[in-house]
Amino acid sequence: MPDSPCHFCLVLHAHTPYVLNHGTYPHGEHWIYEAAAECYLPLLNTFDELATQQVDINICIGFTPILLEQLDNPGFRDGFRIYLEERIERAEQDYGEFHSKSQQATATQADFWHRFYGQQLKMFNRIKGNIPAAFAEHIRQGRLEILTGAATHAYLPLLATESSLRAQLIAGQAVSSRILGINPTGFWLPECAFRPTGMWQPAVPVVEPSHRQGLNVSLAERGITHFFTEGPPATRSDFTSWSHPMGVLDQEGYRDGIAFQRHTKLCQQIWCAKTGYPGSPEYLEFHKKHRHNENPPGLRYWKVTGRNLGLGDKEPYNAREAERACLEHAGRFCESLRAIHKNHQKAESDHAVITACFDAELFGHWWFEGPEFIRQVLLQIDRDPYLNTVTAADYLAGHPPKRSIHLTEGSWGKNQNNTVWLNDETTNLWEIEYRAELHLERLVKNLPWKTCQGTRDVLEGAARELLLMQASDWPFLVHTKQAADYAVKRFCGHATRFDNLCDIATKLGNRTPLDQLDKHHLKDATIHDDVLNKLDLHWWSNE
Repeated sequence: MPDSPCHFCLVLHAHTPYVLNHGTYPHGEHWIYEAAAECYLPLLNTFDELATQQVDINICIGFTPILLEQLDNPGFRDGFRIYLEERIERAEQDYGEFHSKSQQATATQADFWHRFYGQQLKMFNRIKGNIPAAFAEHIRQGRLEILTGAATHAYLPLLATESSLRAQLIAGQAVSSRILGINPTGFWLPECAFRPTGMWQPAVPVVEPSHRQGLNVSLAERGITHFFTEGPPATRSDFTSWSHPMGVLDQEGYRDGIAFQRHTKLCQQIWCAKTGYPGSPEYLEFHKKHRHNENPPGLRYWKVTGRNLGLGDKEPYNAREAERACLEHAGRFCESLRAIHKNHQKAESDHAVITACFDAELFGHWWFEGPEFIRQVLLQIDRDPYLNTVTAADYLAGHPPKRSIHLTEGSWGKNQNNTVWLNDETTNLWEIEYRAELHLERLVKNLPWKTCQGTRDVLEGAARELLLMQASDWPFLVHTKQAADYAVKRFCGHATRFDNLCDIATKLGNRTPLDQLDKHHLKDATIHDDVLNKLDLHWWSNE
């Protein structure tokens, strides 16, 4: 038996780009409705049940500030209720159709969907439509550690100016604090993208290379103590054997911040497209939907069946088969924890911690059985005297790092570098974004926004558009071609509104009357981007 228990730190990263007031289906508001119905509420229900059973949870969960803003928006609450009611009605129709055709398996699943969406609506009403507040209660009870993040999930290493980086960090912390009532000390680096202290190369030659401080230093200046990173960006050859978080050094050898390394091999048991648990034959097939040509399409009634089968060959879903598979996979996962811990003890020392990081939306949305998997893992860990869950903050309180390391630039994207976000397809986006960063800096420096309320209001609107333009989602979707047209449309929309608002702010600063077109642009920006309404232009000031 191990000499000391295995510390397991599970980190869930919840993020949806700003989609309210920007389309519905296939790209738009349905993204966040699906995530709320299939991931956030089911996870919340899982934590509620485990808390009632007095099972230790101890999970880190990061809600990106832009996601919190949307979940806290009255427009989301109203639209989400309509979405759930539509899903309930769709399940009723499907049940009648399948029952009349004596298709018992799919009729049973239709009845399940009717109950499932009904339960989500009941729960949503019970928590008064406030998903962040419901999670915050678990945080206050010590069951979860919340992580903050960049305001709009910007790809931080490539931002052109320190003022833009500073604004992303401060705005993100302000949103987390305001909506959750908590000031997190842990931070989720968007895309696990890190940049060290040293010479910085711009994405496009709009600005000159320069010496920049590392992201760890910027985070430490904001009171952030720890963050999470992918395996490769380090100079140590034994980086993959990390079993303890490490201090992060700058070029002069000073330590700022602590990095937890994601255990790649453990995470691959779930993430791997070829062998990961979600692709097992028993689980619900994500892509095949009933009445798939409708807008929005219908519900899912088939199982994976086989990873290489076409959608037409999928067999009806069987919930009991999926439950058995989930229990088995949870057992395998816990066995892997024990094996990894045993190897750590042989190689290093006691009190090792195994860190596994995942997109939260994997659990429930992409992998419908994901919340049940988490529940089974936590139940099995709770019954095992040699396994225990721990949040990053709690682990550090008992086991501060004894070693430090230099991290190099990297991400968890392809090739562990900037390739996914910076490539031939996205350089034009970065050129537009860089010019916008520099333009806002000039206006903040030169316009009389400190003494003119109108100028301040409009310039804050331009800053909002810049933050939304900086979301890493847009170059990511362009590169992966998952929703490239939508991403380009969204980026260009924010860039156009940014330019319009900058022109209007300049007019107001010069006391030039606004015309009807200016007033239209002001209204357009308010209708589309009613978010991040508590900005401070001092964040972009270099004074």
